[in-house]
Amino acid sequence: MKSKTSLIICEANAERKSWCPDGTSFIDTGILLNDLKRYAWIGVGYLLGMLLALPLTLVMIHSVQESSVASDPHIYLRILQFGSDLQIALLVLFPILTGLWLFRYLQDDKAADMIHTLPVKRETLYNTHIMVGIILLSLPLFLTALVSWGITASMKLPGVYSSDVLMWLAIALLFSLVFFITCVSVGMITGMSTVQGVLTVIVLALPMGLRWLLLSNYNMYTYGFAYDHYYDTVSYSLLARINSYRGIAGLTSQEIIVYLLAIVALYIIGRYLYQRRSLENAGSTITVEGLKPVFKYGVVFCCMLLFGSNFHSWQNYSMAWTYFGYLLGSLLSYFLIEMLLIKSVNVFHWKAVRGYLIYAVIMVVSVLALQGDLSAYEKRIPALADVESVQYSEYSNPRDKEKHQSGVIREIPATNPERGSGLPDLVYKDSRDIEAVIQLHQQIIDKRPQVANGPEMWRVIHGGTCRRVFLDYKLKDGRHMYRQYVIDAYQYGPVLKPIIESHTYKLAHNPILHVDIKQVKMVEIATMGISRSVRLVDEQKISEAIAALQTDVMNRTYEDTVAGKPGWASISIFLPDDRQVGLEWAKSFVNFEAWLKKNGEYEKARLMPEDIQYILVVKGSADEDWTRTIKANSQYLLELEKRPGCLKITDPQSIETCLRSYYNPNQQPYLAAIVYKGGGAAPLGGLKAEDAPDVVKKHFNP
Repeated sequence: MKSKTSLIICEANAERKSWCPDGTSFIDTGILLNDLKRYAWIGVGYLLGMLLALPLTLVMIHSVQESSVASDPHIYLRILQFGSDLQIALLVLFPILTGLWLFRYLQDDKAADMIHTLPVKRETLYNTHIMVGIILLSLPLFLTALVSWGITASMKLPGVYSSDVLMWLAIALLFSLVFFITCVSVGMITGMSTVQGVLTVIVLALPMGLRWLLLSNYNMYTYGFAYDHYYDTVSYSLLARINSYRGIAGLTSQEIIVYLLAIVALYIIGRYLYQRRSLENAGSTITVEGLKPVFKYGVVFCCMLLFGSNFHSWQNYSMAWTYFGYLLGSLLSYFLIEMLLIKSVNVFHWKAVRGYLIYAVIMVVSVLALQGDLSAYEKRIPALADVESVQYSEYSNPRDKEKHQSGVIREIPATNPERGSGLPDLVYKDSRDIEAVIQLHQQIIDKRPQVANGPEMWRVIHGGTCRRVFLDYKLKDGRHMYRQYVIDAYQYGPVLKPIIESHTYKLAHNPILHVDIKQVKMVEIATMGISRSVRLVDEQKISEAIAALQTDVMNRTYEDTVAGKPGWASISIFLPDDRQVGLEWAKSFVNFEAWLKKNGEYEKARLMPEDIQYILVVKGSADEDWTRTIKANSQYLLELEKRPGCLKITDPQSIETCLRSYYNPNQQPYLAAIVYKGGGAAPLGGLKAEDAPDVVKKHFNP
């Protein structure tokens, strides 16, 4: 009885056309037709899945009875911009599956021998299988796009155009081809299908994954390294690109060119390796001898970095645990890869140990070089005369405000923009402001030894007074210098004060300063803690109230900003097109408070002593209690009241003093809980010793 492989060879020989007698053409039609018959199930599965994920989903959304849902263009456009888990899964799974099955015969030495007995050159075999893969992947996408276009045209979906379907098709084709050709190229260097699939995923994620490992580990040793800035740049990793916050819809023309070039390059590399592949290597982990050390030490290096960075974060930034992670990750991966390559557990011999020791010495020298800061990166500060401008911000993502105008799919229109969108970047150009930023930068560097150990760094990050600082110096020669820090705001008050109180800073952080009073439709003041609010609809009152708020915001001091006092109320300013601007009525807003009193709205807009049943005060900081919200938690309230020395305040004047000096509870000497008359309690708060009511001072310090 003929084997299955022999029958395939016979069918291919029978169907080969006469114009290809010597096997020198680009493709072989006999093998092409045979492959299409054998693997048509891949194309059919891809088509059915995509029909379910795209046109059927569009129809289901359109059939929803609620007009507010069915008429929203955002929903349709998100589906056409790959905002579907099913689409993403199909887009990754089927191209990789196609690459695995079309060249699966290479992983079996008998099948490979039989296929290569055909009078067809290897290059022709390779090209034919590639063409089959392209047909199996592209035809379902074209049919899906055609059906989707018919649905969008017939149902007249709001905000959806033919160009949206065409863009979906273009990107789906691009991604499918990249995944497919990557899988094929990887299959040329391994003799195991399982390893081929795993390596394909690794290669696709490698640009993002390796960069993350390098950046995160470099960030451990280099104080001030702008990790977030460099991490967010384009990585050209399709798997990471799919899961990024911009998604596929933000694909840029530069990325498209890179992916197209990658397809061509991977095709050429795969063809070259296929022509020189030894058929006897079927079943081997790596078929190219020269790539075995690259594979082995590459995996060991990545595992070492992965274990080190994870132990660093798990163990409160302890460098001792980081080094342990390096050792554990490199040892485990090195000997496991040795076992995989030779398919034996007999790897604990001198040759293998010597290879690891050489690698370990190189890594130790590299770590010591990083710790030594040979380039003086950490202490480098530009001279004032060399700086054209400096951007200071609490975020370090360079694309936070980017609109991605180069995206190949048009941007979904925003019907309800985020609060504060459109604020100007915080860029200092005045020499006095630049000098203030440089002074802050210098003091951060000078205090570097104070945060050199893991526990202190953990305290800064999780201590409640953490402030992130991102600096982007634009030098006069056109270069940029980036630095990123996490600091304790209280330690840097004197140097932060001129920066936070600057006019430029306030314009960049307060949307209310950009509000056009003539466009305001309504102002709502919602009292903190209780269900009570004041609404302003009169134009004159709106104008006066916003003017008072803008004055208070511009007059706000650094001390008020970092005081940690909860506000009296939340304020919402309603603008046309469903836009809103929100801010908190801070207790330092004296002009707004005076305006409310003048117009008889003051007692309605804030929490008053008359709304309070009593306040419980105990000595000691909140510790873990400050994270708890004790509304309707009567059990905890009873426990608090039973604590030794607990003070119960009912006097209205003392309650008012407590409300005005009520802070966030962390690291305060007194812990306080406000209990409302209507039932329930406010989140835990704290009182400072210097401005606590006299009744508190006398009770705890008689």
